[in-house]
Amino acid sequence: MHKIHNLDLKQLSRLDLNLYPLFIAVYQYQSISQAAHHLCMSQSAASHALQRLRQQLQDPLFVRVGQKMQPTPLASLLYPNILSSVQTLHALHIQQLFQSAQLRHLRCAIHDEIETFVLAKIYQHFSQLHPHIHIESFKLQRKQLIKELERQQIDFAIDFGPNLYQGLNFSPLFEDELVVCTQQPHLELSTYLNAAHIGVSSRRSGILVEDVLLQAQQIYRQVILRCQHYRSALQIVAVAAHTMLTLPKNTLTGIELPAHVYLHPLPITLAKISIGLYHSSTNQARQQFIVAQMQQIFAH
Repeated sequence: MHKIHNLDLKQLSRLDLNLYPLFIAVYQYQSISQAAHHLCMSQSAASHALQRLRQQLQDPLFVRVGQKMQPTPLASLLYPNILSSVQTLHALHIQQLFQSAQLRHLRCAIHDEIETFVLAKIYQHFSQLHPHIHIESFKLQRKQLIKELERQQIDFAIDFGPNLYQGLNFSPLFEDELVVCTQQPHLELSTYLNAAHIGVSSRRSGILVEDVLLQAQQIYRQVILRCQHYRSALQIVAVAAHTMLTLPKNTLTGIELPAHVYLHPLPITLAKISIGLYHSSTNQARQQFIVAQMQQIFAH
């Protein structure tokens, strides 16, 4: 019998499936209290359930580091498979309540830079479910998002997560890593910290996503130019040798970098960026069906 971290797979098959959503929530939120709130259960109940899971798996699963509950190596190993299994079961259950042929129109709001690498997958998937489906993707307006979802003007939004919008459900779709584009052929941490950086945001003010992660590590950088699109930022990097652009790797999909612009891993280990679905708390079968299908699209 194959074993993972001294865990017998036969033993894994006997686990209480009701504990899986809690495992996923703690992994995603890195907090037992936030996971309990997301699952509409008390923190005490969540703590006791997590303890049962720890006993069954014979591993701590999550250990406190500062204010966060960090996953153990075993938890990180199990997470993708548990998440995929729960999403598949959920999708099958929802499909029994709502038939794909009933979905004829889909409206979504997607962050500009995310749309470029997710919309084709969304269209391909839903057009296979219904060949005549009509899909609309609108510009994401964060200040209006909650009202638009409450009024059912859109079905969902795709944005960075998980805590941008209070009062909305967040369903993670995938993670992305930060990379650096620069004319420098080699990149050390000291070079990165002393460089002139370009930031990208459609907002007029507010901290950038990458700076949230960097400042959590007490790392600060000098942003000399802020623009709206990554393509514009890359054009500046191509003509300004002293600049650097930090961006999610997936945003480079379909973009060919000039020969003199290099792509480097970020010279410091940071948490990956979570990108997911924001949607209302409605229990309507249609909404649940859409969320389940979206998770299925990005499960692999």
